[in-house]
Amino acid sequence: YLNAITEIKEDIQLTYNSNKEPNLAYNGNTIHAEEGAEAEAKRIFNQTTNSPIAIHVVFGLGLGYLFQEFALKSKGIVILYEPDVELMRLTLELVDLSKELSRNNVRVVSNLNDVKQLILSNYRYKCETTFSSLPSYRKIYEKNFNKIVEALQTTVGICLSQYKTTKEFVAMAADETLGNIPDLINEIPLMEFKNEFEGTTALVV
Repeated sequence: YLNAITEIKEDIQLTYNSNKEPNLAYNGNTIHAEEGAEAEAKRIFNQTTNSPIAIHVVFGLGLGYLFQEFALKSKGIVILYEPDVELMRLTLELVDLSKELSRNNVRVVSNLNDVKQLILSNYRYKCETTFSSLPSYRKIYEKNFNKIVEALQTTVGICLSQYKTTKEFVAMAADETLGNIPDLINEIPLMEFKNEFEGTTALVV
């Protein structure tokens, strides 16, 4: 759908910060830190746990400083969530992110439901899910930011609940199966009943 965007209608301007790094002004808000965009990205990344089973949700692309830091250094999965497709299109024209986007552990979405589905499908045992964003994005999306955080917390809670239930069920099933092995040896194999009751009504308990 990015190719369908032929015109940037929003107020997005390319600027420079005090370190002469490229920056963006988005509807009057400066996206990256004036004192150093790269330093800001490194600081945010260093606050997270970098493990192979981690899921990192990066909220906001901007000019890609924070996304690049996670994409190139994260051992786990990186989910970039940028709700503004016009900004995403502009950034991809200005910055070469092909190396980051080609990595197997990187996903890019613009819809919160897609973020939740990726978390649900990639969650693993003892997986830590982090949510990182630039201070500017918290300001820009001030009205929805808390709702986004709550939605992701609920999703992680579902993962934990599902894992707990599965863990307890599998343990119970394994114990019962082991206990039933002596009885199963003397049972008639199910294949012996193949087609024996074809066409009749069955009640499965």
